[in-house]
Amino acid sequence: MTELPLLGATPVAALDDAPAMALAALLLALLGAGIAAWCAGRAISGPGRDGLLRWLAPLPARERATWLLDEAQGVLGRWLDGPGGSPAGSAFDRCAVLALPLPFLCLLLPWIAFGWAEPLGNQLGLASAAAPWRRILAAVGLVAVLIAYACMRGGGLLRQLGWGIGAFVVAAEVARLVAGHDAADAATFVVAFGAIAIGTQDRNPGGLASPGLGLVAASIGAAATVVGLEAAAGLRPGEAVTPALAGGFLAGFAALLLGHLALRQGRLGLLWCIAWPAAILASLGILHLGLQAETVYPTLRLIALFTLLPLVMQPCLAVTLGIGRALHRRGFCARPAIMGSLHVLLSLPVVPLLAAALYLAMLGTDILAVSVGNHAFFGAPDIPDNLRLLAHLVIFASLYAIVLVPMLPSLGTIALVLCGLIGAALRVPHAALRTRLRTAAEGAPPAGQPVAHALLVALVAVEVFLAILLVLLLAGGALSLAVAALPSALPGFIDGLEGLGGILAAWLLRGA
Repeated sequence: MTELPLLGATPVAALDDAPAMALAALLLALLGAGIAAWCAGRAISGPGRDGLLRWLAPLPARERATWLLDEAQGVLGRWLDGPGGSPAGSAFDRCAVLALPLPFLCLLLPWIAFGWAEPLGNQLGLASAAAPWRRILAAVGLVAVLIAYACMRGGGLLRQLGWGIGAFVVAAEVARLVAGHDAADAATFVVAFGAIAIGTQDRNPGGLASPGLGLVAASIGAAATVVGLEAAAGLRPGEAVTPALAGGFLAGFAALLLGHLALRQGRLGLLWCIAWPAAILASLGILHLGLQAETVYPTLRLIALFTLLPLVMQPCLAVTLGIGRALHRRGFCARPAIMGSLHVLLSLPVVPLLAAALYLAMLGTDILAVSVGNHAFFGAPDIPDNLRLLAHLVIFASLYAIVLVPMLPSLGTIALVLCGLIGAALRVPHAALRTRLRTAAEGAPPAGQPVAHALLVALVAVEVFLAILLVLLLAGGALSLAVAALPSALPGFIDGLEGLGGILAAWLLRGA
């Protein structure tokens, strides 16, 4: 393929989809295996030891997959239902916790892996064809912050304070070096509130009643403080970091208190019915005020990317998680292959709905910017044309990743089923490790136990790696077959998006 320009950025070199997709699947599988190894390493000497021994039990593939699905749905259900196991609004609230970092991760990870920043990553200050050291530094910083968060759990106040400050400083410096001062300001706020939320949850074993509501309110409160101070007093965003942190924390803790009171009355769901549209309107209002005050663009782009777009993604993620939980309640875990297939098929219609909602949100933001005399944020009117021209290029990996987020729960279900098959095929190493670990538990000399623990962690990582790699390759193959079988589907969908965009533009500009 000849080189083609993309949104005025660095020319896109010829790319072969198959190797790039395979490399992306390999990297994601390695990431998942690393997380699984970390969890297994922490569980092996604690309450999770029995679960790891059960992992090694000589079960047939179907029974192993059923057990894995039951365990995963049980852990997910306890987290989604919140304190006291009350599902009233808690699941939707927890989806906000998941949705808020997802756009950032979907933009950052492809940039770290491949250097692809278009079409949205450059809004964060991520430069196309950036020097490798910047991408390596971003990866190291992200891992360091996650490790600091993990080390905060279960420690005393001084330990939590130390690790929280460490995460705060690392995030600020890495973001400043990689993407500039505006990204550093946003990173410090997000990491600081996350650290305080972890500390609060550790001191409340039942868990926070409404962490999602608190995070959304904190994000909106910080953004409103920055934009309000500039509009009222001419204070630039770089000069308003401290007030922004204060405003964000006050709004976040007020929302946590409000969520706690609502949960006690059994009305957290009702509160979210009011808070979700109010948060979207508040985000648009802040953007409008900032555009009129001519706030610098990175600040407003961060508001749009980390508040508005996650709010659009939140109900879609809640729906696909709810589908998995509904199938589990109806006993489909006993038939893992059927449950995985149904989860995928029932989740698929959510993807075009999310794609349309995200496009309309970006287009509406651009129209809002142009209506007050500013330039568009996202270049949303050009996205359909660029997709028609370059739809088959993996250069749009970050955009596709955001749109495909609702499929993560169903792909996770398929991965667990594959884990059952892989575990059943590895019965011999499972039996040897199980015998050694059970002997240690019964009081035998611990000689060689560290080696057995290391082998168990490695075995869990290998099985998870293989399962994730297989499910990603299967998903990529199915997507390629679907595109080949329905060649007019994607162009037709893009035409439909343009039609919806025209309707939205006509409605928003009707009074102009």
